[in-house]
Amino acid sequence: MSEEAPGPLSRRGLMLGAGAAAAVLGSALTGAQPAAAEPGDGKSAAGDPRNPSVLASPVTTSLGSGPQHGFTYKTVSMFDFTPEGAPSQRAWGGHGTYTANSPSVLWASVEIPAGSLVRDIEWYVRNTSANPANAMIRLWVAGIGNLYAVVADTSIPTSSSITATRVVVPSTTRGPYPLSTRLTLGIYSATDGSIQINGCRVGFSQGGGQLGLLPTPIRVYDSRSGTKFAAGETRTITLPSSLIQPGVAGIKANVIATATEASGHLKVFSAASALPAASSVNYSTADTIVNELTVTVSAARQIKVYSSKKAHVVIDVTATIS
Repeated sequence: MSEEAPGPLSRRGLMLGAGAAAAVLGSALTGAQPAAAEPGDGKSAAGDPRNPSVLASPVTTSLGSGPQHGFTYKTVSMFDFTPEGAPSQRAWGGHGTYTANSPSVLWASVEIPAGSLVRDIEWYVRNTSANPANAMIRLWVAGIGNLYAVVADTSIPTSSSITATRVVVPSTTRGPYPLSTRLTLGIYSATDGSIQINGCRVGFSQGGGQLGLLPTPIRVYDSRSGTKFAAGETRTITLPSSLIQPGVAGIKANVIATATEASGHLKVFSAASALPAASSVNYSTADTIVNELTVTVSAARQIKVYSSKKAHVVIDVTATIS
């Protein structure tokens, strides 16, 4: 967000962490909540963040394209863009901002989360000029007075309405970048308002994920309602869409092995991955044991559980990772 944006804008961030698994072992098998209700089933209260169908919001549609699995997004709006040239003034044109008095480039910047990769940029622009508009995605680096490092420049096509133009960043310029580096977004704007910037969205992957602690643990699986795992059995578990919403790439969960019939182990992993070599939970005969895990979730909202010996398995999700 540009520091020149008008008005007292709030800039706050929140990072939440999950508690230790040992603290919940005593009530893990009895105190967890049932799985979150699916959207539209009438079981979630209005405003429940786990059910997007009941959020109280006046916004029902957006020009933005669908999210990519595992991406975290940041946006800048029309009034975050500031003219580069001293004589230029930012003006409102009914669809976005443009430069008045003197043509110039309108710039805004986005912080790059530490360790993350810049994956895509989606521009929202109304371009009624005769030619495509030049959109620049550059890097600001502390101590350097120009924007020489190109990430993914592109052209915005002409249109009578605001259009979305999504740019996939080449693997060679995704990063990760050092600290004190920001992504800078710029479009050349004419004084006649024929090129108006409505805003921009940036997608990141890898580092910079946010941990969202749930108000109470969500029980997403309990084999005791069915049959025990056989020795050497792998099961695929589909997590509820009300919990694994777009942008969620993983979970933190308490995984419990109970009523075990011999010493063995569990392996919990993404349904999109092969069986890992390392175990997730190790158990003894007639044991009940819990371990707190971080697990990647596949694009189909699925994880897999493997048990080397006969056992029951219970999974309580405590947080999501976006």
